[in-house]
Amino acid sequence: MRKAVILSVLCILAVCMAGCRENDIDNRKRTDASKDKTLPIYEENDKEIEKESDLAALKDVYKSEVVCEEWISPDIESPGGVLCGETGVIVTDREKNCIVKTDDSGNVIKKAGGTGSGEGKFLNPGAVAGYKDEIFVIDEGNQRIQVFDWELNYVREIRLKSKKEVDLDFRPGYLAVSREGVYVSGNSLRKTVIDRYGEGEPEEVGDNFIGSVSYKDKIYAINYMVRYYSEEYDSFGAATNGPAWLLEVNKEKLCKFVKLPHGFNIKGFVMEESRIVCISGSAEAVFVLSPDGEYEETFAYIQGLVDEEFPQISGSGRGEYYIVLPDAGRIFRCRTS
Repeated sequence: MRKAVILSVLCILAVCMAGCRENDIDNRKRTDASKDKTLPIYEENDKEIEKESDLAALKDVYKSEVVCEEWISPDIESPGGVLCGETGVIVTDREKNCIVKTDDSGNVIKKAGGTGSGEGKFLNPGAVAGYKDEIFVIDEGNQRIQVFDWELNYVREIRLKSKKEVDLDFRPGYLAVSREGVYVSGNSLRKTVIDRYGEGEPEEVGDNFIGSVSYKDKIYAINYMVRYYSEEYDSFGAATNGPAWLLEVNKEKLCKFVKLPHGFNIKGFVMEESRIVCISGSAEAVFVLSPDGEYEETFAYIQGLVDEEFPQISGSGRGEYYIVLPDAGRIFRCRTS
């Protein structure tokens, strides 16, 4: 049954988000000028976004020793993001506007937050990331990132620049942190960049990037959609069935690192020494890729991933992976032996 669902997805070129017309900009010239960029803008009928996805060649098999089950904590109503740490699992709750620290069984160790705009309060908390002794949480409704220690004590905030002026539909969806700064990405057709918040003013990283970010000794990114230009409507759109790359982020630069399978629509990932564990929206699956970007195995299928805008994944380093489906309000845990 799962294979039938996946193959039916492959028969359709998934086009996401309505095309947008950019005032005072020659869209044709912008498209032509992008051809030499790390991530170009494609033509609407380019063969790269019309060819069959690599998902068609996969076998519908599980890795037998992997257990994937829904993970439920009775105190979490609407999960938005997840982070595994040595002392517990951190989950953001969008309904209660708080962050929750639990043990592996979902028992609450501590809560912090509440509805509001003051220090430590939230309006729709989402993605969460950790770096050294601090936890970083996207506070979407307050257009900021709030920083806590691992005991959930408030430390400081980082104000996000307002993208609503150029893209009313923009939402910050993914978050990664390194010594170079805090990196934020989200869905946009007008400001298709990663924003880096360090010392001084925010900087824009890359061009034509729609995807997720992650951290393993350095910041990495994967584009899960590509931009295309429609000459008929003189506007831009985005397609999920396009060339995908694992990219290295070096301050304001975005560099190709590894070519990834075509059309996997990777919406979240964990970098490890010997593999990449990732979420495929198109296949509704948790896949394992080699460091060279080759498909290795399937951990699990999770129905509903295709409908998620910003699914989140975090690994414990002990063979456990937590996957949050914010739109569905569900958490899954995959455990390997």
